[in-house]
Amino acid sequence: MTHAKSIALAITLALPACGGAPTTLSAPGGESQRAATPLDWVMYAQLLSAVVDAEGRVDYASLREVREPLDGLVNALAGYGPVSVPGDFKDRDARLAYALNAYNVFVLRIIVDLWPVSTLAGFQAQVYADTQFTLDGQVTSLEALEASIRDTYHDVRVRFALANGALDGPPLSNEPYIAELIEMQLTRAATRFVTRPRTITVVDGRVQLNGLFGWYADELTPTPVEWIKRHAPGIILPKGAPYDYAAFDWSVNAKGPERAPIVPDAVWSVPASEPAPAP
Repeated sequence: MTHAKSIALAITLALPACGGAPTTLSAPGGESQRAATPLDWVMYAQLLSAVVDAEGRVDYASLREVREPLDGLVNALAGYGPVSVPGDFKDRDARLAYALNAYNVFVLRIIVDLWPVSTLAGFQAQVYADTQFTLDGQVTSLEALEASIRDTYHDVRVRFALANGALDGPPLSNEPYIAELIEMQLTRAATRFVTRPRTITVVDGRVQLNGLFGWYADELTPTPVEWIKRHAPGIILPKGAPYDYAAFDWSVNAKGPERAPIVPDAVWSVPASEPAPAP
């Protein structure tokens, strides 16, 4: 039995047939579902467990072969959420968990549609800004959804829960985010990213940080290095060492032989105007 077939046996799709207004991102040969249909997060949990490994890498080949559960999630997200059914999302944690799961589902769907793509380099705008989808009755994009999450929740940990599909991005969790566990899950996502071997390296006495820290440096206060020390005290960095941000590796976070090989990253220096990391 192939791995794709085992996924099909492991996941039961518990969503009704598609119907309604079409969107850019909808099930192949179908239309996005606009009715308010409760999401089957148990099915999503089974999907993640089947295709995401311990390092957060995804078996996109199998997911593309057996894509009905993923397409069902995309269609359900189109018409169900805090706006359509506010009674199901009465608190902040429920709304945040919904938004994080939606972002990660749409990333999976976009890469499955592009598969066997090996890297997102060169067309990030197409993936994150130009590809539109319907979420809870509203047309949006990954870029707009991430900005909305940032501006609504003001918690830098969410940056590390949004798995953007790139090898250098936050690893995808193999379980959904749920309201009852969201605080623990956010802390774990941030710690997992920071402590991943390729996230922080020291070369010739100079600290090299994942490029994502450069993107969000203004949120990682007082400096990215100090933020790292606070959230991952087990990481020992040279006192007073200068630091750079590594060029971001846009290779797709796929597992298996299809994944592009890791190549050495280039780095660029922190501008002189940025405060030096404290010793």
